Amino acid sequence: MRKLFLTALAAVVFAAAGAQTDTAEQWFINADIYTVSGDVYQNGALGIKGGKIIYVGPADSVKVRSIPVDVSGKRIYPGLIALNSILGLSEVEAVRSTNDFNEVGGNNANVRSAIAFNTDSKVIPTVVSNGILMAQVCPRGGLISGSSSVMKLQARNWEEAIYSLDNVIHINWPGFTGDEKKDKKANEQVAEITGWLSQAKSYAHQKTKETSLKYESLKDVFSGKKKVFVHVDEARGIISAVQTLAGFGIRPVIVGGEESGLVTSFLKEYKVAVIISRTHRLPGSYDDSYDAAYSLPAQLYKDSIPFAISDINFWEQRNLPFQAGMAVGFGLPYEEA
Repeated sequence: MRKLFLTALAAVVFAAAGAQTDTAEQWFINADIYTVSGDVYQNGALGIKGGKIIYVGPADSVKVRSIPVDVSGKRIYPGLIALNSILGLSEVEAVRSTNDFNEVGGNNANVRSAIAFNTDSKVIPTVVSNGILMAQVCPRGGLISGSSSVMKLQARNWEEAIYSLDNVIHINWPGFTGDEKKDKKANEQVAEITGWLSQAKSYAHQKTKETSLKYESLKDVFSGKKKVFVHVDEARGIISAVQTLAGFGIRPVIVGGEESGLVTSFLKEYKVAVIISRTHRLPGSYDDSYDAAYSLPAQLYKDSIPFAISDINFWEQRNLPFQAGMAVGFGLPYEEA
């Protein structure tokens, strides 16, 4: 089944890549087509023109205006989006000059990952071959890492690759472990983040001739034009982040959320979504069940918490379908995955 899926997907992926500059229509017929909305078209048809889908549905309900590709017996699925990735920002982990995602300093709100995105990365084709067609390319480092962008993985340069530019600010929230010394340091870091946000909010409401790139990058989070993704795993850290940012009128998305299953009532109250960092990992605590990571998606689904599944770093993104598959094996409905 997986071989059939990859065969059909590869045909559509590379046809779509060529279609970005090709105005001719391309059609694929007689495949089982699965849509984002949940509809499944048995022996359906898919039409592409100029890199965009112009038709998806029953084959007998449309007039095909070019020679179609018959993909009988194959399945066509929507492309996946790799969230929380450094794909295109790193090439060889051991070679520092090929890593362009981690900046020094605590407040790097003005950092923009899009301009560092390398469309010539040799890693990208390995990810595309497994169905990942877009990636949320994220900066790392500091307490406020900067802005991420959603990039198309088939493009000639970073400008052409842009799908959604600078749409999320990333904050690394300190964890609270119960250790007095470490929690004191965490509280100091929370105070730093709060101070920067307070200054950015004041900056956003004042008219000044002086421009601060850091505060310019942050001001749109208060109006909701930019989302805030908070990277935190511990339950206490999740509560701290959500409550603190609520004071600024910000509703964040939790990234990582290893212990999010412990605070689902709280997340539901604040209407907070979670991006699970991965399911292929060991339990985070000695007290956790062996399947804590595998069953977390099913738990969030059962408790009506909006969530998504992601992987980590860059080349690992090609395993994204298998991360979702593991969740299915431990209780998540197949269609939801």
